[in-house]
Amino acid sequence: MAMWLDSVPQLKNLNVSNAEITELNKAHEAGLTDPSAVVLIQLARDRKQPFAEGQSVVDLLNAGSSEDTVVALAKLNLLGPWAGEARAIRLEGISDKIILAVAQRHAKGLPVLSGEKLGELKNTGVSDAVILEMVQRGDTDQRANQFIAERERVAGGHKFVYETHSHR
Repeated sequence: MAMWLDSVPQLKNLNVSNAEITELNKAHEAGLTDPSAVVLIQLARDRKQPFAEGQSVVDLLNAGSSEDTVVALAKLNLLGPWAGEARAIRLEGISDKIILAVAQRHAKGLPVLSGEKLGELKNTGVSDAVILEMVQRGDTDQRANQFIAERERVAGGHKFVYETHSHR
């Protein structure tokens, strides 16, 4: 067992396999804490599957997602199949709160904005609060396109570009 694993008795009690230790070690090196490692293994046990999403955890943490977000995605059973999309959305500058709202709708099979459209909304200067509202409302990519077009029309045809300037 990896040395850090010896200090986590809950994992020993869960009969963690060598393959799972390898996956946990990857995640641990990326910053996953022991309590979260235990939760991930327990979720895998509840599903009667081995834990094999270490790289997904690494990718999400390295993209800036919080450990709480990673665990929440695991609870929705979206770590494996949907982690790449979540990582791409995070790299677009979309907050974890929005990612989780998207994930919750995705897990229920409800309509949800695509990662590409979320990034486009962010890049046109739409606030996180408005994007979150659009996700929670179940807006489609088509509705987001209409929203962006209306913003551009109101702005006189100029696209919004999100820039920060420091004022002295």
